[in-house]
Amino acid sequence: MTPLMIAVVFATAVAAFAYVIGAVSVEKAEVRESLRRLEGYQIQDVRDQEMLAPIGERVVEPLITGLTGIARRFTPQGYSENIAEKLLKAGNPPNLNVDKVLVLKLLGILSGMVWVPLVFVGLHAGGMPGLVMVAILWGCSFLLPDVSINRKIAERQHDIAVKLPDVLDLLVISVEAGLGFEQALDRTTTAVPGALSDEFARDWLGGA
Repeated sequence: MTPLMIAVVFATAVAAFAYVIGAVSVEKAEVRESLRRLEGYQIQDVRDQEMLAPIGERVVEPLITGLTGIARRFTPQGYSENIAEKLLKAGNPPNLNVDKVLVLKLLGILSGMVWVPLVFVGLHAGGMPGLVMVAILWGCSFLLPDVSINRKIAERQHDIAVKLPDVLDLLVISVEAGLGFEQALDRTTTAVPGALSDEFARDWLGGA
């Protein structure tokens, strides 16, 4: 059997498996929706209650929890603190936290199991060009979370630099108008929202 035929058979098997999983998920979702519409329906046992929960709670969250445990087990000492510090500089984006970054880095390491067959079997790239292509894809997958965080840090620093003159001007005007420093700072952070105001609010006004 040629590599192309192997790739086709593998892709067909994955597609069939995905179709079966999707069909089962749709059927279960329809059953759960019907049960929700029944007035006076009472959950009889724990299994029924689990089946009524969204798929994210039943499948995705336990999977992420397991991956987080693995990632933390093999994370060098101090690495998590470094990520937390970078996230703080990035303004603690709502869609990112330390655990999520660690899981993404772990998936980046495991992505080699995808890139190797894709490059050597799917794209028929061999020898040094194939190895270089795998290395680039593997490295990009591992470094993607860092690139995203660094981009958010750069955007936040740019926002601070842009808003700094306006914040200082309004702060000076407010103090000259007779307001106390904290009152002037509170007025300034409200009037000029942004990363710099967020930092002032957290460090001086006790904000989160």
